[in-house]
Amino acid sequence: MGVVTETLLDELHDAGVIFEDALSDDDLRSVEQQLGFTFGADHRDLLSRVLPVGRGWPDWLAGDDELRELLAAPVDRVVLDVLSDDFWLESWGPARGDETVARAHLATVPVLVPVFGHRFQVSGAASGAPVLSAYGTDVIYYGADLGDYLRREFLIQSRVPPLADGQRIPFWSDLADGAAGPSA
Repeated sequence: MGVVTETLLDELHDAGVIFEDALSDDDLRSVEQQLGFTFGADHRDLLSRVLPVGRGWPDWLAGDDELRELLAAPVDRVVLDVLSDDFWLESWGPARGDETVARAHLATVPVLVPVFGHRFQVSGAASGAPVLSAYGTDVIYYGADLGDYLRREFLIQSRVPPLADGQRIPFWSDLADGAAGPSA
């Protein structure tokens, strides 16, 4: 068993995550062969025990086109940043903003496999690999491993302790709540 325990699956189910029947080994191999990637060890373990479904979860039994779009999204969003936000790495050479050059370089980076929404694991990841949140060039670690990520995303209601009465800090608490802005 990987980093996703039966206890965690029970907690996720109790928290409202919907599970359908797991994918068979043949289903998993078929998806990998059709789409040209390999599930990470923990992702494969999860999907071989349960299939999370609903908004945000990849539909691994959907048509190839939908899944290809999900797999292409991380690179496509980086390319969008190249074209619209002036993102460019010096190692890519002087052709700044050239989509063809950017895509050629991005074709050499590890494939990100969607877990949920814009959270990913690297194709073929060993057990215990991190989960990344990737949206264009905005990439952060979202979990030390798949189990940690699932706990953080679906079970922890707040990543910071709630403030007790009288602990609000003028301005800073507003920023943390998203209430401070141009019109605040």
